[in-house]
Amino acid sequence: MRRARAVLFIAILALGLMACQAMFTTSLGTAFERTTITIPADISAADAQAILDNPSTSPAAYSALLDVLNAQAATSTASAGLAVDAAIGASGMAENLAQSLMDAAVAASPDIPALVTALQDISGNAAAMAAFARLDAGAGAIDPAVLAAADLSPTDMALVALVVVAAPPVLPAGQDPTDAAWLATGPGLAFQASPQYELATNLLTQAANDIIASGGDSAMADALKSALGLP
Repeated sequence: MRRARAVLFIAILALGLMACQAMFTTSLGTAFERTTITIPADISAADAQAILDNPSTSPAAYSALLDVLNAQAATSTASAGLAVDAAIGASGMAENLAQSLMDAAVAASPDIPALVTALQDISGNAAAMAAFARLDAGAGAIDPAVLAAADLSPTDMALVALVVVAAPPVLPAGQDPTDAAWLATGPGLAFQASPQYELATNLLTQAANDIIASGGDSAMADALKSALGLP
């Protein structure tokens, strides 16, 4: 089981590479960056969604929106889901991981510790990680209401899974999680049994199911199904 989980983490990394490459086929554009962004504390879900859907929304705007949605999330499942979307934008996940993921994708021997470091740089965004944590209903099980409200694409689920599973201190800074010797140690076993590992696995399973249901990228779905043991 422990070796299977090590293999699964390799599959998680591979999915991240595929997701990032797919993302590069779309135009990300460059948003106008304002230094001061004000989001009303009582912003409606509809208005928040409009900001999230606007391709010109800047990282500063995402961050300001995330702070408001995180505050609302205590009493609103809709805000909790929208906060996940805002966290993806606020963390600069796509742009900040792009180079590391592309380097790993083309390398004969990917530098996994470097990729983990890049992922952990993203997980240093406390507001974003607070939003991602609400996807966990407990012990790594997905909260279906929050996930439904977030309405994540399979690509976004993959990228969130990567950031979640690599978060320290459960995975030490720069630690290669595919190192068999480390996985056999106490910290390695604890990592494999952690809720963040379970949540990442569940997000990938959901991503695979969503791809299958939508008739999307069959190669990506087949890779996920094989790695996750899905029929």
